[in-house]
Amino acid sequence: YLEEYNSLLFRRLEAKMDELKAVNRKLVEQNAQLEHERRKYSQLFASANDGIILVSQAGCQIIESNIHARKILRLPEQELSQTMLDELKPFGELIAEKISRGEAVQFESSYVRGNSKTILDISGAPVGTADNLSLVILRNVTRRKEWLERFIALDKLRALGRLSHGLVHEIRNPLNVISVNLQFLDRSMGQDSEERKFTKPALDGVKAIEKVIR
Repeated sequence: YLEEYNSLLFRRLEAKMDELKAVNRKLVEQNAQLEHERRKYSQLFASANDGIILVSQAGCQIIESNIHARKILRLPEQELSQTMLDELKPFGELIAEKISRGEAVQFESSYVRGNSKTILDISGAPVGTADNLSLVILRNVTRRKEWLERFIALDKLRALGRLSHGLVHEIRNPLNVISVNLQFLDRSMGQDSEERKFTKPALDGVKAIEKVIR
């Protein structure tokens, strides 16, 4: 009876060991998958073209940042990791206020560091994890803003050019009529005519206007 009982226990133990081995294999596979995902997202975080910072929602402390965020903010990693979000002037206070309430943000703002000013496109939202972190993305749009202002200035110049062309056309036509009539009057008068003292300055004025139009 004891031998049969021991044999039964041994078989049950073997079954339990096989079950534990299967669970262990599954855990190993899940850990490997999690490590793969962690490395993948860590690589994406580090190599993203935009600046990314992770912020704690409670104290708005900057937990982590990628290299592009440090370049944009012109702060070394150690200094940035010890910085509170509201210390990044002038946009940090607005983000900190929204993040502390768990709200998403999307706006454009300037960032001043020393004598340098950068225009940033800023977006942020809670990550949705148990540690209550928020992700803030910083995009440097200074050059795009400069080009946009140049395009607007060029568009204004083109509009001014079209307006000037229209004005020239509207002025030149009646001016030609005035010029032709003044020349006719001037030729129809005698050399010693008293009225020529009026036509000559008028013709000079027409020539001056034509010069400005050209």
